[in-house]
Amino acid sequence: MVVKDGMRYRVDNGQKDLFSVNDYYVTYYYDSHNSDEVSSVFVIDEAVEDEYDQYYPDATGTIRNTYETQIVYLVNAVRASYDLGSLERLDDASETALNHSRDMARHNYFSHTNLEGLSPFDRMDADGVEYHSAAENLARGQVRPLDAIEGWMNSDKGHREALLGNYTHTGVGIAFDESRNNRPYYTQLYYTLP
Repeated sequence: MVVKDGMRYRVDNGQKDLFSVNDYYVTYYYDSHNSDEVSSVFVIDEAVEDEYDQYYPDATGTIRNTYETQIVYLVNAVRASYDLGSLERLDDASETALNHSRDMARHNYFSHTNLEGLSPFDRMDADGVEYHSAAENLARGQVRPLDAIEGWMNSDKGHREALLGNYTHTGVGIAFDESRNNRPYYTQLYYTLP
């Protein structure tokens, strides 16, 4: 359990455990589709974590860029552990993903279909992103990019299959809802070129 500004935070969802070990907080993530084997470990110095007095990060461009880069690196690390090729991040699809995350954050909804009724494929088409096959994963509210990825790997098979799919390229966009303490919205597109 972590205590911040008088609030107690405890992990209690069966997909991860949080421990205090030798002045570090250590989070173990488990793969529910693979006999609950440890899939990731996150370690942070207790003093660093305890000094941080808010739940979500500040909504800056630097944080957004860092989170987006982490998503790409971590997804490619997961894919490598399954002997799958790395995804190449392209700017056009990343812009499509970012626009969707911004729209969800701005209008307080969470869906693959935006408020204009456009699907991920419609949005990719409208932005001129060429693809042969594609998929999309979304997440909302996860504090760290690793939490979003572990959530996709442990959710229904569709999210896991998208992340581990036969794709070659990706686009990632993260936006923060400043009216809700900077709650992050994650959008990741997976696709193959025509």
